[in-house]
Amino acid sequence: MFVESGASGSSLHMQNRIYVATAGGDTAQSRVAVINGANNRIIANVRVGLGTAAGVVDRRNNRVYMVKQVGNTVSVISG
Repeated sequence: MFVESGASGSSLHMQNRIYVATAGGDTAQSRVAVINGANNRIIANVRVGLGTAAGVVDRRNNRVYMVKQVGNTVSVISG
């Protein structure tokens, strides 16, 4: 789980978001649930492929990077 707290910058206003990597079940596709931290509601489910292992929030560029063990790749989500 990755949490963005409300912050503002010169060209960036981050939202109160929580990112949770979830297993894909029958489809074997991992997803990242994007949750509105103000009301704890899921606002998006983003497919990120197989084997999502970890992630990091880049506040400067308003991106979330999810590292995948399968295929050694990275998924990038616009925050």
